[in-house]
Amino acid sequence: MPSSVTETGYVDGVAMKPVTTTYEYNENNYMPSSITKSVAFNANTEETCLTRYWYPGDAEAVNSNTACLTSAHCISERVKALQYRNGNTVGGYRNLYMPLSNGLPVVSKNYSITPNNSEVLELDVTDYDDYGNICGYKKKDGTPVAVIWSYCHRLPVLEIVGKAYSEVKAMSGIVDILENGTAATEITNATESLHAALLNERAMATAYEYSPWHTLSCVIKPNGDKAKYRYDTYGRLEEARDADDNILQKYNYNYKTN
Repeated sequence: MPSSVTETGYVDGVAMKPVTTTYEYNENNYMPSSITKSVAFNANTEETCLTRYWYPGDAEAVNSNTACLTSAHCISERVKALQYRNGNTVGGYRNLYMPLSNGLPVVSKNYSITPNNSEVLELDVTDYDDYGNICGYKKKDGTPVAVIWSYCHRLPVLEIVGKAYSEVKAMSGIVDILENGTAATEITNATESLHAALLNERAMATAYEYSPWHTLSCVIKPNGDKAKYRYDTYGRLEEARDADDNILQKYNYNYKTN
């Protein structure tokens, strides 16, 4: 593990002031506990940027309910981080954790840390599935958001702003079809049916459809308009079309030969 790295950039063959990055490591997991970068902009000005990290087991992380992380051997999770510039706090974040019923540790709340070291709640997760996917959360302003997962719980198919996950699940049995479905056609039809039902309720719902290769093939906007995506045989995005099938973007991939 490096203790320091010095990089020198060149502009028109002229060497710039070197940038030195130094590392300190946590003795329990050998992950960086601090990263310091010193940048000299000119002969008279040098700036030092420091980032500190805390992990499960650190004294600074005891108020983040990290016992569930330790018991699951997730000792490399960055629980808290603070950034400093020339000795002054710039900002950071702290996560609060909880275990699911199956013991899987997940983030329950995320806080940003302001320059005066006060914490501001940014994300309040209200619902998870058994696979650790976020199914419901509240935004910074308290607005609930529901997320419906499908394709064996690997891909999100609907995001609904303004409704809690429990509300969406209670309004239609289609949610169960999506969460347990495996056939692509069944999932696509169920996604469009639920989006139409939410549109009738004037809910802000965005739907996502996927190709058999699990690339994003269509996005249905809250107003019902569709944006479609097509890929080449290598899985690279080839073009994007709007609801009227007009080409919005087109991509060509070329290779330079000697």
